[in-house]
Amino acid sequence: MGYTAAMSRLLRSLAFILLFVILAASLVFIAAGVVFQAGVAVVNGGLEICGLAHPVSVSRDEDGLAHLEAEDTMDLYRAEGFVHAQERFFQMDLARRRAAGRMAEIFGKRALSWDRRIRAHRLERVAREAVAALDTEERTALEAYAEGVNAGLEALPGRPFEYVFLGLKPEEWKPEDSALVS
Repeated sequence: MGYTAAMSRLLRSLAFILLFVILAASLVFIAAGVVFQAGVAVVNGGLEICGLAHPVSVSRDEDGLAHLEAEDTMDLYRAEGFVHAQERFFQMDLARRRAAGRMAEIFGKRALSWDRRIRAHRLERVAREAVAALDTEERTALEAYAEGVNAGLEALPGRPFEYVFLGLKPEEWKPEDSALVS
């Protein structure tokens, strides 16, 4: 009798532990799904983008590629920035940081040698000067794009998952950032 009772308690304990592990894993997967979904682009329905003079239409083809139609060129730049931020902000941020020599902010010491080589070129300063030297229409276009990027990032329900994973907060996009990555 003693052996059977001990075996029964052991089996109940193992079943309880297995159930706990399954529930904990389920909660982790659900939480990861919620975090991932919070940073996903809005692709259906309508959104309002502050600063538009006229409505902009964004449609998607069978491959999910966005097609924009606008009456006003500045509205088009704003909407394009919005769509880019919604779909690819982390990649945009990586391109900006790479060109500025700021990769160590994400990847730590491994990226320092790259950052030191790039910073010698002072591309952030060059980009700021290039934007300042643009004529009003070109500078206004970069500003409209940057406003759209920041609006697109703000419209996400949460941070893109890469930032959650890295424990970082996305930085605002500036007009010179577009020149920097070019």
